[in-house]
Parts: sequence; structure tokens; C-alpha cells
Amino acid sequence: MASPLIGPPELRDSKPLLPKPIIASGSIFSSEGPNREWSGHVPLRRQSLPRLLLPRCSQHAQEICGSEERLQLAWDHDPLITLKLICNLRGVRGTGKSDKEGFYTAALWLHGSHPKTLACNLESLSKFGYFKDFPEILDRILKGSKIRDTQKSEWMQRKSCRGRGRRVDGFISKTGQGSRKRKTAATREVRVATAEMKNQADKAIASINRKLEKISMGKEAFTRYSHDAEYRFLHERVSDLFSNLLRRDLEKHVLVPLRKTLQLPEVYMGAKEWGSLPYNRVASVAMKSYKEIFLSHDEERVLPWKYPSLWVYSSLS
Repeated sequence: MASPLIGPPELRDSKPLLPKPIIASGSIFSSEGPNREWSGHVPLRRQSLPRLLLPRCSQHAQEICGSEERLQLAWDHDPLITLKLICNLRGVRGTGKSDKEGFYTAALWLHGSHPKTLACNLESLSKFGYFKDFPEILDRILKGSKIRDTQKSEWMQRKSCRGRGRRVDGFISKTGQGSRKRKTAATREVRVATAEMKNQADKAIASINRKLEKISMGKEAFTRYSHDAEYRFLHERVSDLFSNLLRRDLEKHVLVPLRKTLQLPEVYMGAKEWGSLPYNRVASVAMKSYKEIFLSHDEERVLPWKYPSLWVYSSLS
């Protein structure tokens, strides 16, 4: 026999209330969890977080975003706050932790786990850091997250080898133990010419190596772009961001001064600045066709153009 249920049905069948995650309007995150194929945009405003919650979370941003395991745990707990903490990790000019390497680690994890979330929030991410972060992320996707450490260690190794070689050569030349017979001293002009030729040859070899490296990097990026849809989507979003910013700069610094210099009537009419409209720039056909519109907006300045004899008579009187 089943044990009797105690309490009213409303209390028995009710489920405990769980704290709802803070989800902004139009967010990518639903109650079922983050979607890998999402293609929307998250508003990353600092004011949307609770005032007490953001400082506490931002203090531990480096700990949370420092490893992929903690990133995954934080994302499972609250995706939106985790995304904002990633932005706080990169924040420069006093807006965050300014932890470049930690941000790159988190961005690579975000690309691997939620690629469209990263790709569709590039403009918001750029407000926390620098535009150079996006080519750096693309490069690290191609070559690995530790590529900068590898390049730095190789450079330090080459530098130490060059310094050690110079010290050994100097020691041998001073002690005279490098050869049994002392070489005849060359003239200064010959030594300078030889050193210059060697420098030119080294520069030519280094230039060729750099060009070959750029070609190989381009081939690698093209191969990845052709076969990896997620990398291609991120690459296209980065290109769109830079092209849109370039278009805005051109409109601001080129088109606006050009329109001001040309005194286009359409600009004044669109802004409803009829009192400043230069009628000498209006075509005669347009003046005849739309004279009633001009009269209704700026009768005092249009009358001399419509009735020049009347204007001359009134001015003489």
C-alpha cells in the first residue's frame, strides 16, 4: 500500500523555484543552453549586469578564463556573464584586466566551442580591446595558441647563439689561438667593403625568407579558409568589420568635406536647412519644376529668382 501524500496537491506537485539566468533581450542563449549554430548578436553593456555581481566576477575573471575547463564550467553556469567576463579580461584603457594572453586563450576556446558567438560579436569585442586582436586570433587559429611563445623562444635562441659566436671570435682573435700562423692585417677599406657585401647578402637572404614565409602563410590560410567553414565565417566577419569601419571613416573624412565644398542642394534640402540653401547651385530645370516647393519654404530668398524685375524694382524703391 502506498504511503499517503501529505499536503495540498499544489504544494506536492510544485517544483522548487530556481534562480533565472540574466538574459538580455535578443540574446543567443535560451533555456535549453547555448546554441553552437547561433547567428545573432549579444548586447555587451556593462549596465545589464547587477551592480554587485560584476565586480565580484571581474575579480576572478583571470581565474575563470585562464583554463578551458573553468571556461566550460562558467559557460554552463551562465553563458552571458561568461562572455562579458571574457570582454572584461581584454579591457584596456581602464575598462578591464588588460590580460592579452588570457583573452586570446578564451577567444580560441570560444571559437572552438561556440564559433558564431565569437564571430557575431566582433564589433562589441573591439570596444574592449584593439582591432589588431582579430588578425591575431585568426593567426593563432592557424598556427596554434602557443605560436608566440615558440617564436619568442626561437628568437632568444638565435640571439644567444649570435652573441656567443661573437664572444668566441673575439676571444680567439685576442689570444691568437685560432690558428698557428698570424694572418696579415687587411686594409680598412677592404674590411669595410667585405663587411658591406656580407650585410647586403644577409639582407637579401632574409628578404627572400620573409617572402617565402608570407607565401606559405597565405597558402595555409587559403587552405584553411577553403575547407573550414567556421574559420571562413570568422574570417569573413572580420573582413566585414574592417570594411564597414573603413567606409565610415571615408564618409566622415572624405565625403562630408566634399559635399560641403560642392554645396549640393540635396544635402540642404534633406536637412531642411532652407535658409542656407545655395540657389545658385540649383539647376534651372529643377528651379522651374519645384518653384512652388521652394516658395513655400523660403519665399524671401526665392522671389528674386522667380521675379527678378520685381526684386530690382523693390530694391530701387
